[in-house]
This record gives sequence, structure tokens and C-alpha cells, in this order.
Amino acid sequence: MRRIALPLALCLAAAALPAQNLTEVTRAGTEEWQDDLPAIAASPDGSLWMAFLTFSGTRDDVAIRQYQDGTWGNMLVVPNSSGDSWLPQIGVDKGGAPWVVWSQGQDENWDLYARRYDPKRQGWDKLMRLTDHPLPDVNPRLTSDETGRMALVWQGWRGPDSNIFLRMFENGEWAPPVQVSTQPANEWEPAVALDSAGTAWIAYDSYANGNYDVYLAGVKGGQLITPAMAIADTPLFEVKPTVAVDGQDRVWVAYEEGRANWGKDTGYTIRKTEPGPSSAPTARCSCASTPTTVCKLRRNRSRPPSRT
Repeated sequence: MRRIALPLALCLAAAALPAQNLTEVTRAGTEEWQDDLPAIAASPDGSLWMAFLTFSGTRDDVAIRQYQDGTWGNMLVVPNSSGDSWLPQIGVDKGGAPWVVWSQGQDENWDLYARRYDPKRQGWDKLMRLTDHPLPDVNPRLTSDETGRMALVWQGWRGPDSNIFLRMFENGEWAPPVQVSTQPANEWEPAVALDSAGTAWIAYDSYANGNYDVYLAGVKGGQLITPAMAIADTPLFEVKPTVAVDGQDRVWVAYEEGRANWGKDTGYTIRKTEPGPSSAPTARCSCASTPTTVCKLRRNRSRPPSRT
């Protein structure tokens, strides 16, 4: 249950990037409802589309808004998204139409749903159900590139453990899902980015080694062309990666790092077993020599246990 209203705001960077200033901050959510979990994507026409979750007091709804010519358009509620919804994502196809993907709980299960909005006719296409497994599919992340290609990743249970899955959207169609992770352990909270060749790079964290570590894998043409490589696999708490590809097609992974044993429900029984002295948060960046250059940005951060 949400108890605090969280207004959404969009920060627009100034054109003079060296100055690193912000031109303005505008309110993008609603005044009367509680809004959270925003996602944003750029359209070929230069506008922006934002998706977010809005809570009326009795239910969640997924909503979108377009930012164009310095103005926010009307809020549009995604049909059939009312109820128990989670983590809406948004991407834009080559025709400039936004796609919204979210996880929704129905009939005692969680699945992923998608819906396309056509700005030209100002109407919604039919609802698409992207997963139908009897076990939960949650934590989606969606990215799109300038060609209208999209990559969707999520966390899904297919037995006692959760795995990471990918579906690509190309030429107006969603491809069949690809299982990205294969370790016999729980994998969590994936992120995805596309390179110029259309390879989807997926980062996620895994409990395969008895603690949380960060991995990266590459998928192209429905095939796992780069099996999971360890980005961070020390005894420390390494979780919640994000991933980006720069103009040289180098893959960058950023993630959280905490002390050993964080994130375990047995952590309260362990006394000062973390390696090395504690330190203030720091940020580090390094590049690893791999078949594809992978760069890592690490932030040291202590945090309370959050996973079991």
C-alpha cells in the first residue's frame, strides 16, 4: 500500500553540455494521484514518451504522456492495465509509436503485457500478452534504438529458481523468448542495451556462487552468442546492474557493491565477517579485455538486507 504521494518530474539537460546545467524541471505526473516507477524513451521525431504507474487509492493504472515542443500532452491511461500492476516500461518503434510493457498480477500469477499507442489515429492497438507461464514473470526492462528495434528482458520463474529471458521486437513482430541465464540459481533484476549490430546485451545479478554477483550475456538473432561472463564475482554484495553501449560499441555495466553478506536473511547472525575495512562510497571505472570490450563502473555502497 502506498502512503506517500511521489510527484514525478522530468529534468531536461541544457544544450551546453560542458556547463552541465539543467534548463528546467517540470511536473510530469498527476496532482491528485500517487505516481511512481517512471520510464522514458525518445521518438524519431524528437519528442519524448514517458510511462509511469499511477495509484488512485484503490488500484494501479499504467499511464503515458508525450513531451513535445516544450509541452506535456494529456495523460493517457493504458486500457486493461488497472489492478495490480508493476514496473511499466516504454519504447518507440520505427513508426514513432510508443509501446508500453508492464507486469500485472491476475488469477494468482504475474505475466507481462504490452500495448501500442498510435499517435496518428490517437488510439490503442489490441492488448498483447507476452508471457503465459503458470509461474511469475516480473521486473521487465525495455529499450529501443533509432531503427525502432526493441529488446525486452525480464525475470521469470520456470521451477524453483528464477531466470532471465529476452524477447526482441523487429519488423513489427515480437520474436519468441530466449532464455539468457542458465545457472541453477536465482537471477534477478535484468537490464538491457542494444549495440549498432543489433546485439542485445543483458546484465543481471545471480546467486549462483552463494552470494550476489553480476553477469553479462549477449543475444543476437535469437541465439545466445556470448554466454554469461562474470562482471563482478567477489564475495561482496554485487547487484542491480544497468548496461549501456557507447558510440564505439563498448558495453558499459554499472552496479551496486556492498559488503559481504548483505542481502541475506541470515545476515543478522553474522558479525563483522566482511573482508577489508569499511569505506565511504566511491565510484570506479575500468575496462576489461574480452571478445567485446566491457567496461565496468562500480559504486561501493552499504545497504540493509533486502533479499531472501
